[in-house]
Amino acid sequence: MLTQRADTAAARAEAELAERRAAFDRATAEAEAIGPEADVIELIDCALALHAAEAVLSARSAPPR
Repeated sequence: MLTQRADTAAARAEAELAERRAAFDRATAEAEAIGPEADVIELIDCALALHAAEAVLSARSAPPR
Protein backbone atom coordinates (compact mmCIF):
# COMPACT_ATOMS: atom_id res chain seq x y z
CA MET A 1 0.00 0.00 0.00
CA LEU A 2 2.89 2.35 0.74
CA THR A 3 4.31 1.72 -2.74
CA GLN A 4 0.92 2.49 -4.28
CA ARG A 5 0.78 5.83 -2.42
CA ALA A 6 4.30 6.69 -3.54
CA ASP A 7 3.41 5.82 -7.14
CA THR A 8 0.28 7.98 -6.94
CA ALA A 9 2.23 10.89 -5.46
CA ALA A 10 4.90 10.55 -8.14
CA ALA A 11 2.26 10.48 -10.87
CA ARG A 12 0.68 13.62 -9.40
CA ALA A 13 4.07 15.34 -9.28
CA GLU A 14 4.73 14.40 -12.91
CA ALA A 15 1.31 15.72 -13.96
CA GLU A 16 1.92 18.95 -12.04
CA LEU A 17 5.29 19.34 -13.74
CA ALA A 18 3.73 18.81 -17.16
CA GLU A 19 1.08 21.44 -16.41
CA ARG A 20 3.71 23.91 -15.20
CA ARG A 21 5.86 23.31 -18.29
CA ALA A 22 2.87 23.93 -20.56
CA ALA A 23 1.99 27.14 -18.68
CA PHE A 24 5.58 28.34 -18.95
CA ASP A 25 5.67 27.52 -22.67
CA ARG A 26 2.44 29.48 -23.21
CA ALA A 27 3.69 32.45 -21.20
CA THR A 28 7.00 32.42 -23.07
CA ALA A 29 5.30 32.29 -26.46
CA GLU A 30 2.96 35.10 -25.46
CA ALA A 31 5.85 37.23 -24.19
CA GLU A 32 7.77 36.66 -27.42
CA ALA A 33 4.73 37.60 -29.50
CA ILE A 34 3.98 40.73 -27.51
CA GLY A 35 7.57 41.90 -27.26
CA PRO A 36 8.78 44.51 -24.78
CA GLU A 37 5.24 45.17 -23.50
CA ALA A 38 4.88 41.58 -22.24
CA ASP A 39 3.81 40.83 -18.68
CA VAL A 40 7.15 39.85 -17.17
CA ILE A 41 5.57 39.07 -13.80
CA GLU A 42 3.43 36.30 -15.34
CA LEU A 43 6.50 34.82 -16.99
CA ILE A 44 8.44 34.91 -13.72
CA ASP A 45 5.51 33.34 -11.84
CA CYS A 46 5.38 30.52 -14.37
CA ALA A 47 9.15 30.03 -14.18
CA LEU A 48 9.06 29.85 -10.37
CA ALA A 49 6.15 27.41 -10.40
CA LEU A 50 7.98 25.25 -12.94
CA HIS A 51 11.12 25.30 -10.82
CA ALA A 52 9.14 24.29 -7.72
CA ALA A 53 7.42 21.44 -9.58
CA GLU A 54 10.79 20.20 -10.84
CA ALA A 55 12.16 20.27 -7.28
CA VAL A 56 9.19 18.29 -5.95
CA LEU A 57 9.55 15.64 -8.63
CA SER A 58 13.30 15.46 -8.11
CA ALA A 59 12.86 15.04 -4.35
CA ARG A 60 10.28 12.29 -4.86
CA SER A 61 12.51 10.35 -7.23
CA ALA A 62 15.67 10.70 -5.15
CA PRO A 63 16.68 7.57 -3.26
CA PRO A 64 16.01 7.72 0.50
CA ARG A 65 18.94 8.61 2.70
